[in-house]
Amino acid sequence: MTFYKVNGKKMKIGIACTNAITVPVPENEVYANQEITGWIADELVRRGYDVTLFAPLGSRTKAKLVTFDMLPFSDPEVYERFRGDCSFLDYEQLFMAKIYKYAEDNRFDILHMHLRPLSVVSFAALSSVPTLQTIHDPLDFPYFRMLELYREFAQVGLVSISKSQRKALPQLRFFDNVYNGIDLSKWKFNGVGGEKFCWSGRVIREKGTHRAMEIAHKMNLKLQMGGFIYESDRHNEKSYWNCRVRPLLDDDITLDYVPHQKLSDFYGNSRVFINTLDWEEPFGLVMIEAMACGTPVIAFNRGSVAEIVKDRVTGFVVENEEEMMEAIKKIDLIKREDCRKHVEDNFSVEKMMDNYLAAYEKLISQNGNKRT
Repeated sequence: MTFYKVNGKKMKIGIACTNAITVPVPENEVYANQEITGWIADELVRRGYDVTLFAPLGSRTKAKLVTFDMLPFSDPEVYERFRGDCSFLDYEQLFMAKIYKYAEDNRFDILHMHLRPLSVVSFAALSSVPTLQTIHDPLDFPYFRMLELYREFAQVGLVSISKSQRKALPQLRFFDNVYNGIDLSKWKFNGVGGEKFCWSGRVIREKGTHRAMEIAHKMNLKLQMGGFIYESDRHNEKSYWNCRVRPLLDDDITLDYVPHQKLSDFYGNSRVFINTLDWEEPFGLVMIEAMACGTPVIAFNRGSVAEIVKDRVTGFVVENEEEMMEAIKKIDLIKREDCRKHVEDNFSVEKMMDNYLAAYEKLISQNGNKRT
């Protein structure tokens, strides 16, 4: 499905996430929202659209890059000068003000935003440019209830990234649901795999890092973990990392940071990816990355898991540790080719972009495009 024109002219699209870090995300940083923003901008350019990416200085993109000469907030020159409890949000709000003024002055057809929705909606409500706002966060935080008050603004379209994400705020008016996608050319299929099990993600309690390690100990499994540890946690004796994760490491259970360019081999050379979530995660890129490489996924039935993993086809969706251990014993029933095909059919960047383009056209049409 392709939509190239609005009133006979090439669709003019603005894309943005935060100005805290650059696009692509710097090495040794993790922020999926920002990565996805960059992927979407590049894919839109590949399809022939007039695309502007708003991002801080130092960013790289195939789209037109507009930085407003703003360094990322993470740059010491900015962070040290404006250090304060709300400085990060204030810096981001200035970024939003500049984006919306630029979009108005240059007659954009639509803005597609990927940062925290409450940083966007007040600007979007006052703008004549329609805004599609993808929500990447879990919605079970009380402050997200404020989004209900923006129902009257038809130019603001809220998009979920899974059906399960909506459960925390069922009264919220969602414009669409679009699953995340990945560039499959960057994820090599491995039809053989290896003997080790793997886990990947931020080393935080919500990701259930310690639970994966406990299961591995109980079953005498070799578990390789690709973990991102926040520097503040390394130096805090009472942190989750130091109290619950670090003591469980041994020769059979290892944890190292795996750079993005090496993740394909990390997943592909594994027998199974285990996902031991302890929260209602809105989406899980790690699961589609692993399946794209042919590696089956066994995951707790939390958040979006049942929408991403096809139970008994690309892995197993389980309710607890006992069921996970039983599923591990049956993993040879899963065909690695089926894992790859499932991602190709449902979670490619092309599929994601097709769905977003349909949402763009629908939102522009509902608001009546005035660009001449």
